[in-house]
Amino acid sequence: MEYELNLRLWQEEREQIRHRLRLAVTWSAACLAATVTLCGLLLVAEAAAPSRPRSAADGASALAGVILVLLGGLGVAVVMVVRSEVETHRRRAEALFAEFALPTEDRARLPQGNRGVYSTAHGEVLLTAPLLTAHGFVVLGGVVALLVGAA
Repeated sequence: MEYELNLRLWQEEREQIRHRLRLAVTWSAACLAATVTLCGLLLVAEAAAPSRPRSAADGASALAGVILVLLGGLGVAVVMVVRSEVETHRRRAEALFAEFALPTEDRARLPQGNRGVYSTAHGEVLLTAPLLTAHGFVVLGGVVALLVGAA
Protein backbone atom coordinates (compact mmCIF):
# COMPACT_ATOMS: atom_id res chain seq x y z
CA MET A 1 0.00 0.00 0.00
CA GLU A 2 2.79 2.43 0.86
CA TYR A 3 4.47 1.58 -2.43
CA GLU A 4 1.37 2.62 -4.42
CA LEU A 5 1.05 5.84 -2.43
CA ASN A 6 4.69 6.77 -3.01
CA LEU A 7 4.41 5.84 -6.67
CA ARG A 8 1.31 8.02 -7.08
CA LEU A 9 2.93 10.95 -5.27
CA TRP A 10 6.04 10.57 -7.40
CA GLN A 11 3.95 10.53 -10.57
CA GLU A 12 2.11 13.65 -9.40
CA GLU A 13 5.44 15.43 -8.87
CA ARG A 14 6.52 14.36 -12.35
CA GLU A 15 3.25 15.72 -13.76
CA GLN A 16 3.85 19.02 -11.96
CA ILE A 17 7.28 19.21 -13.59
CA ARG A 18 5.78 18.64 -17.04
CA HIS A 19 3.00 21.17 -16.36
CA ARG A 20 5.46 23.86 -15.28
CA LEU A 21 7.64 23.25 -18.33
CA ARG A 22 4.61 23.51 -20.64
CA LEU A 23 3.78 26.80 -18.93
CA ALA A 24 7.31 28.10 -19.55
CA VAL A 25 7.25 27.07 -23.20
CA THR A 26 3.80 28.61 -23.76
CA TRP A 27 4.78 31.89 -22.09
CA SER A 28 8.07 32.02 -23.98
CA ALA A 29 6.31 31.38 -27.27
CA ALA A 30 3.88 34.23 -26.55
CA CYS A 31 6.70 36.64 -25.65
CA LEU A 32 8.76 35.66 -28.68
CA ALA A 33 5.74 35.89 -31.01
CA ALA A 34 5.04 39.39 -29.69
CA THR A 35 8.69 40.29 -30.27
CA VAL A 36 8.66 38.99 -33.85
CA THR A 37 5.38 40.80 -34.53
CA LEU A 38 6.78 44.05 -33.15
CA CYS A 39 9.96 43.78 -35.21
CA GLY A 40 7.95 42.94 -38.33
CA LEU A 41 5.66 45.92 -37.84
CA LEU A 42 8.63 48.22 -37.32
CA LEU A 43 10.31 46.93 -40.49
CA VAL A 44 7.11 47.41 -42.50
CA ALA A 45 6.64 50.90 -41.08
CA GLU A 46 10.24 51.79 -41.93
CA ALA A 47 9.90 50.47 -45.47
CA ALA A 48 6.58 52.29 -45.99
CA ALA A 49 7.92 55.69 -44.88
CA PRO A 50 11.62 55.89 -45.77
CA SER A 51 11.54 59.69 -46.00
CA ARG A 52 10.74 60.20 -42.30
CA PRO A 53 12.81 62.70 -40.39
CA ARG A 54 15.76 61.22 -38.51
CA SER A 55 14.39 62.21 -35.08
CA ALA A 56 11.16 60.25 -35.65
CA ALA A 57 13.15 57.17 -36.67
CA ASP A 58 15.31 57.50 -33.54
CA GLY A 59 12.22 57.76 -31.36
CA ALA A 60 10.70 54.65 -32.92
CA SER A 61 13.98 52.79 -32.45
CA ALA A 62 14.16 53.81 -28.80
CA LEU A 63 10.54 52.77 -28.22
CA ALA A 64 11.18 49.44 -29.92
CA GLY A 65 14.27 48.97 -27.77
CA VAL A 66 12.35 49.58 -24.56
CA ILE A 67 9.58 47.19 -25.61
CA LEU A 68 12.10 44.51 -26.61
CA VAL A 69 13.98 44.83 -23.33
CA LEU A 70 10.72 44.57 -21.39
CA LEU A 71 9.46 41.55 -23.34
CA GLY A 72 12.82 39.81 -23.15
CA GLY A 73 13.22 40.57 -19.46
CA LEU A 74 9.71 39.33 -18.73
CA GLY A 75 10.45 36.12 -20.61
CA VAL A 76 13.70 35.58 -18.70
CA ALA A 77 11.97 36.24 -15.38
CA VAL A 78 9.14 33.77 -16.06
CA VAL A 79 11.50 31.04 -17.28
CA MET A 80 13.75 31.48 -14.23
CA VAL A 81 10.78 31.26 -11.83
CA VAL A 82 9.49 28.15 -13.61
CA ARG A 83 12.97 26.65 -13.59
CA SER A 84 13.18 27.20 -9.83
CA GLU A 85 9.77 25.58 -9.27
CA VAL A 86 10.70 22.64 -11.49
CA GLU A 87 13.87 22.12 -9.49
CA THR A 88 11.81 22.05 -6.27
CA HIS A 89 9.49 19.42 -7.73
CA ARG A 90 12.48 17.47 -9.03
CA ARG A 91 13.95 17.30 -5.52
CA ARG A 92 10.62 16.13 -4.11
CA ALA A 93 10.34 13.47 -6.80
CA GLU A 94 13.90 12.38 -6.10
CA ALA A 95 13.12 12.00 -2.38
CA LEU A 96 9.99 9.98 -3.14
CA PHE A 97 11.89 7.81 -5.57
CA ALA A 98 14.51 7.14 -2.90
CA GLU A 99 11.76 5.99 -0.51
CA PHE A 100 10.67 3.34 -2.95
CA ALA A 101 13.71 1.20 -2.20
CA LEU A 102 12.52 -0.98 -5.02
CA PRO A 103 13.98 -4.36 -5.72
CA THR A 104 14.94 -4.95 -9.33
CA GLU A 105 11.75 -6.85 -10.21
CA ASP A 106 9.58 -4.01 -8.89
CA ARG A 107 11.36 -1.40 -10.99
CA ALA A 108 9.86 -3.08 -14.04
CA ARG A 109 6.43 -1.96 -12.78
CA LEU A 110 7.35 1.68 -13.31
CA PRO A 111 5.96 3.23 -16.50
CA GLN A 112 8.38 3.55 -19.39
CA GLY A 113 10.07 6.94 -19.45
CA ASN A 114 9.86 7.25 -15.67
CA ARG A 115 12.67 4.88 -14.78
CA GLY A 116 14.76 7.40 -12.93
CA VAL A 117 14.60 10.88 -11.60
CA TYR A 118 17.96 12.09 -12.82
CA SER A 119 17.60 11.00 -16.42
CA THR A 120 14.18 12.58 -16.92
CA ALA A 121 13.58 15.54 -14.62
CA HIS A 122 17.10 16.92 -14.83
CA GLY A 123 16.98 16.67 -18.61
CA GLU A 124 13.66 18.48 -18.64
CA VAL A 125 15.09 21.31 -16.54
CA LEU A 126 17.82 21.68 -19.15
CA LEU A 127 15.12 22.35 -21.75
CA THR A 128 14.75 25.82 -20.29
CA ALA A 129 18.27 26.77 -21.45
CA PRO A 130 17.24 27.45 -25.09
CA LEU A 131 14.33 29.55 -23.83
CA LEU A 132 16.66 31.62 -21.68
CA THR A 133 19.03 32.04 -24.62
CA ALA A 134 16.22 33.21 -26.92
CA HIS A 135 14.99 35.75 -24.38
CA GLY A 136 18.56 36.87 -23.75
CA PHE A 137 18.92 37.64 -27.46
CA VAL A 138 15.67 39.64 -27.34
CA VAL A 139 17.05 41.71 -24.44
CA LEU A 140 20.32 42.17 -26.33
CA GLY A 141 18.40 43.28 -29.44
CA GLY A 142 16.48 45.77 -27.33
CA VAL A 143 19.69 47.19 -25.90
CA VAL A 144 21.12 47.53 -29.41
CA ALA A 145 17.93 49.29 -30.55
CA LEU A 146 18.20 51.66 -27.58
CA LEU A 147 21.82 52.43 -28.45
CA VAL A 148 20.93 53.02 -32.10
CA GLY A 149 18.07 55.30 -31.01
CA ALA A 150 20.37 57.24 -28.70
CA ALA A 151 23.16 57.68 -31.25
